Amino acid sequence: VKPVYWSSTGWLPLASGDDGDGFFVDLAPTHEGVVGQVFVWYKADGAARVVASSVETWLALQADCMESGTMSIDAEYGLCHEDD
Repeated sequence: VKPVYWSSTGWLPLASGDDGDGFFVDLAPTHEGVVGQVFVWYKADGAARVVASSVETWLALQADCMESGTMSIDAEYGLCHEDD
């Protein structure tokens, strides 16, 4: 993931919170990355971490979390992981 601001060309937002953190599809990765990889970006410190090799894989991970109960949908807060 290139260290650029999230509104940069090449970052396609998938989901974000009120704090500015979010999940993005990387359309312009570094030479070490893969086009289409999904990463989480933290606004406070600008840190980014790849969490899935593709949108398909990321969606499957989200579905697994929902099915296992480690993630739920809250009327006020939206998607919530049990460790949030």
